Amino acid sequence: MQDAGCKNKNAKLYSPTHQFTSSPVFSTFTPMSTESIWTDRYRVNWYETDANNCASLTTICNFLQVTAFRHARHLGFDYTRKDGFDRLWVLVRMLIKMDRYPAWEDEVDVSTWHRGADGLVAMRDYEIRDAAGNIMGAVSSHWFLLDPETRRPVVPEISQEALSFVRPVAVMDEQPERIHISNDLPLIRTITAGYTDLDMYRHVNNARYIDWILNLFPEDMHHSYSISSFMIEFLSEVLYNDEIRLFASVDPSNSLVKGVRSSDSKTIFKARITWKKR
Repeated sequence: MQDAGCKNKNAKLYSPTHQFTSSPVFSTFTPMSTESIWTDRYRVNWYETDANNCASLTTICNFLQVTAFRHARHLGFDYTRKDGFDRLWVLVRMLIKMDRYPAWEDEVDVSTWHRGADGLVAMRDYEIRDAAGNIMGAVSSHWFLLDPETRRPVVPEISQEALSFVRPVAVMDEQPERIHISNDLPLIRTITAGYTDLDMYRHVNNARYIDWILNLFPEDMHHSYSISSFMIEFLSEVLYNDEIRLFASVDPSNSLVKGVRSSDSKTIFKARITWKKR
């Protein structure tokens, strides 16, 4: 196990076999009767770590969304075509629980499974393990499938074969939920969504919200604490040039963040964060 600061004493400044890519090192697909688990192994690159030499929470989320897409594509409901998408999978809510974070050049296994659906909400869970198989974190997420023209939720059209691979097992008891935040949080920062914040759906990618949130907290707090629980609720898309006002409470026991679009005063996202001492 790495120490609280994620200092990997075995990391070299240069290695000819170093993976200069965020693509998985290898992947496995494990069908077990009516359940199916997809696993990707990643090696943490130096540009994916933070000032504590830990993989950033944004890096973890990038691993999650890549593995989710690869599993969906394997099962045949990624909805991609050569000229775009028939449907769009968008993240609605996510709860991340991290016991510890990998360091530079550590390898981690990200496993995921489709947990079924509740109405329009599709549920996907994850486990994050180190190369020795020890659990580092767990994630539960809720997704909508959107029509690309109307941007409205639609019922997923998933084949019976794909449905046979649903694994109705929750990775943890706690689930992502609606986050209630009062209107008295102080304004910390105002940002404008730029080109590099966008993904191929032409809206701000979910991982960029996490960057915005983490940058609200002072450097000494990041050095003294690490995030043990991170819950986020996405309420509306953010498009290019949208101005977002970020409100937050900087309390390690229960940090709250809210993003509000300036043009219409609509709440775009809410987040609740719990920190622990390093």
